[in-house]
Amino acid sequence: MSKWTLIGGGGFTTATGASPGEGLKPVFEIPTGTLDGSNTVFYLSYAPLDNWLVLMLDNALQNPAVDFSLSGKQITYAVAPQPGDAQAAWYFVKNLVPLASPVTMASAVGQGKVLNIGSSSPPSDWSTVGYSDSAWSAAVAGNPTGPAVPGSAWISHTSLAGTGYGTDLIRQHFTLPSGTPASCSLTITCDDWPDEVWINGVLVWNPADTGGTMIPSQTISIPVSTLVTGDNVFALRLKDNLPFYISTSYVLSVS
Repeated sequence: MSKWTLIGGGGFTTATGASPGEGLKPVFEIPTGTLDGSNTVFYLSYAPLDNWLVLMLDNALQNPAVDFSLSGKQITYAVAPQPGDAQAAWYFVKNLVPLASPVTMASAVGQGKVLNIGSSSPPSDWSTVGYSDSAWSAAVAGNPTGPAVPGSAWISHTSLAGTGYGTDLIRQHFTLPSGTPASCSLTITCDDWPDEVWINGVLVWNPADTGGTMIPSQTISIPVSTLVTGDNVFALRLKDNLPFYISTSYVLSVS
């Protein structure tokens, strides 16, 4: 752990971090993740400078050598927190530089990749950036029953056989320039059910089954801690509980 020294102008300096006078920004937040008694992985909005992190769990200071490990933005507890546990994290980052301009990624015919898996389980690591989807099909036009999200196209028309759930997996890459995202949101509609939404292998949305009804356009907030500079991947597990079509349209916005 570095020794912090207050310098003029409200900045800080460390041996390996910011230069004198550059200044740092303190961050106090609640790590994101599911408190269910089994999940051990949680995320910060930023990677703490010099891996310097004060982490509290139910008012108990966590020991980084025993209670948790830190890798970039990711916290991994040795023992899973329990439902109702209170978390708090305090750390420093260099002065944040906003993105020069917003980044938008939208569903489009011919872009992204789609795989129909029927009632099978998804391939291992299918939602991560490094997974190879070279054998998947390019996204094709959908067959929706309502309007698409403005700025996007209906994609992933799949004719299903048999009964029960049919499932499509959808992946689309997007690139973020250097800078610090302040917000990320996803506007989506689909027929029928966006079972899981992932960013870079992190589950960010897992809505309830719609019961066979197309969901209207809705917008959800996505933690910026899931984003990285450079290549990112949006992954969607989409279900339909009638043997007809699986279709979706979406716009992801980062600013």
